[in-house]
Amino acid sequence: MTRRTFHRSLLGAAASPAVIPASGGRAIAEFDSATNAFIVGNGRFEKRLGLTGAGTLELRQFGLRGGRNWASPRSRWGTGFHTRTVARTGWGWAEPVTVFGLSDPSRVKFLRHERQGDPATGWELRLYFEEPERKLEYVLHLRSFPDNAVIEQWLEVCNRGEETLRGLDRFDPLLLPVSLAASEPCTLYYLQGERWVFNHGGENIQPYGPFHLCRVGLLAGNGFLLSSRQDSPYRRLPTSTAEHLNWFSLELGPAGEGIFGGIQWSGYWLLHFARTANELIVQGGVDGCRHDLAPGASIRSPRVFLGCYRGDLDAGIHEMQRYLRAHVIPPSPDADFPWTCYNTWNGWNIGLREQALKEEAKLAAGLGIECFYLDAGWYAGSPQTGSFSRGLGTWKENREKFPSGIAALADAIHALGMKFGLWVEPERVDVSLVDQPGSPIRKAWLAAQGAPGSGPAGTDLLCFGNPEVRAWAKESLSRVISEYKVDWLKWDHNFYYVCTRADHGHQAGDGNFAHINGVYEVMGHLRRQFPRLVIENCSGGGHRTDLGIIRYTDTAWTSDATAPGHRVRYQTVGAGHVFPARYLNSWFVKNDEEPVSPDTPAALLDYYLRSRMIGAFGISVRIGDWPANMLEAARRGIALYKRLRPALAGDVHHLLPQASLFIPPLKAPEEWEAIEYFEPGGRRGVILCFRAAAEAATCVLRPRGLEARGRYRLTFHDAGRSETRTGAEWAKAGLEVTLPERFTSEVIWIERA
Repeated sequence: MTRRTFHRSLLGAAASPAVIPASGGRAIAEFDSATNAFIVGNGRFEKRLGLTGAGTLELRQFGLRGGRNWASPRSRWGTGFHTRTVARTGWGWAEPVTVFGLSDPSRVKFLRHERQGDPATGWELRLYFEEPERKLEYVLHLRSFPDNAVIEQWLEVCNRGEETLRGLDRFDPLLLPVSLAASEPCTLYYLQGERWVFNHGGENIQPYGPFHLCRVGLLAGNGFLLSSRQDSPYRRLPTSTAEHLNWFSLELGPAGEGIFGGIQWSGYWLLHFARTANELIVQGGVDGCRHDLAPGASIRSPRVFLGCYRGDLDAGIHEMQRYLRAHVIPPSPDADFPWTCYNTWNGWNIGLREQALKEEAKLAAGLGIECFYLDAGWYAGSPQTGSFSRGLGTWKENREKFPSGIAALADAIHALGMKFGLWVEPERVDVSLVDQPGSPIRKAWLAAQGAPGSGPAGTDLLCFGNPEVRAWAKESLSRVISEYKVDWLKWDHNFYYVCTRADHGHQAGDGNFAHINGVYEVMGHLRRQFPRLVIENCSGGGHRTDLGIIRYTDTAWTSDATAPGHRVRYQTVGAGHVFPARYLNSWFVKNDEEPVSPDTPAALLDYYLRSRMIGAFGISVRIGDWPANMLEAARRGIALYKRLRPALAGDVHHLLPQASLFIPPLKAPEEWEAIEYFEPGGRRGVILCFRAAAEAATCVLRPRGLEARGRYRLTFHDAGRSETRTGAEWAKAGLEVTLPERFTSEVIWIERA
């Protein structure tokens, strides 16, 4: 049985247990009384926080063991967290009261620490501080892991006084001072979000599309801001990934080392990077939240994570994605996940018909599809044509479209050996259902902003900060999953604003914060009640594909812009700098840029399908309309995907840079594209490469992740040839790939000989 301990000490009390020696596979979270320091990490990685004689907290160590120490212990900004409230002076003026980095011992004092967990699974260390003047307590939580060079941290603010704390608008759990001389290089990598208005002809020129990997050099005296806010005349209402993704990677110094991190949050957020003459200050947390903290109440921030790496950008991605797979993303429901999927949206829209879909399901099963699911339009009140928004909120089957019922359709799908799924949009409701006889939806549940029904097609947003709404959502969705025998739930979200009501169980200024936590609560409830349920994250196509929602969802619909293939590759490769491949879902759809006819060459059809195999693979098209050559291409493509998908659980290697895809005009790339997935433990991998409009017919690739002395056989799937060399030889000489025709592809298998 795994041993769990709970340890508490007061500074100056009896000595704490000795620090666990640095060794692989054991988490560390200790107080070292000899140096007055807290140590979290493991045998590879360490963060050390020291208590000074003045009572302040300083960062003494941050980095990989044996590597450079990035900590800036004497930083004037301190370390730990940042809070801000707005207090009124005697003249009625508003002045901010800030606690920044625990750098002022006259205001904030250390109290005690606790820890819980064990070295085999991870520790949680809690550091308690008090602000006597305002009777506030701060708890900084730090979590270490045995197997990753990553820590999580989050902040709790508690009001121990008898007066309400007014206007708390910052409770940032991230404040990291990094030691960096002005002469040393510092490159920030970040990922552009979904700000491009893809359905409106591309009037907002980026020039690059969503999930573009960006980098900027930070010079001394300069700063840079990443946030969810979107400042553009073409903007959508802000979402967590409207402008940027809440991830960063910093390449620091000349020796190939760096720091990465992210905020696990699906609402408003920000990350700020400020460089001085000898430091880099990284700060971040929730944005757009104003909260009054009542006596006895507390508020908890989302988690942030920080880690270190040695090597290039991909090395940091490997470390982060191993952490995400092991400790954040729900475990795979079975060994075959991600399943190959069929979705009805692009082939049928809301014009769903039971018998026709049963016939389509037989064709899908014959191709090897593993999950068949209905998109919008299956619920009562949804017409055969028109807006899919009509009927939102009933979450009961449409007997006109499905005379036998949804459960009977699920039985038919299961009998074909496939999983069954349904689309829902729980956060939005058709206002014609509000306060109607027999309807549970109440006007009082609507988020307050604009007239009711001001959303698309007479809809409005439900406030998930309201406990009544959360209770309704839990009951409704649990019934849908149980009654309709659902294996896969697609959770969409297409209308965005912030509730400003103060009678929903939240305050007027914290509606976004309360809503997102409410969504997490409902999703968490479903995960506990249905452990094998797959939840797909879909938010208007990538507008909430962030590092918070992945704790509750198994896969994400990356973008509604799912054609042509070079756009899908671009988006999946870009998003793959943050998210593991299994999480990124795209489909092959019918589109003008990728015509299918009996005369379409087999290699071109393979190229279409393989463009969707960089992540989770699906199709959304009427299979019954396909010619025989397309059916055969899909059959062999799905078999190919099932063979390569185990490698998707491994490390991603960007063998070539992300293509230059200008939007508009969305021309095919004139450079080769190649990506590798390699699983060191499984001794296998795969390379997918594409020649779109590139002039050169040959490209030399250098496989990565191979042991220098190990021997590896690389086999061309289409060409049929293979060659065996050591990892060092492959890295030096490279692999020459030739594709005589444009718009073709090749798959290369990597096997340990």
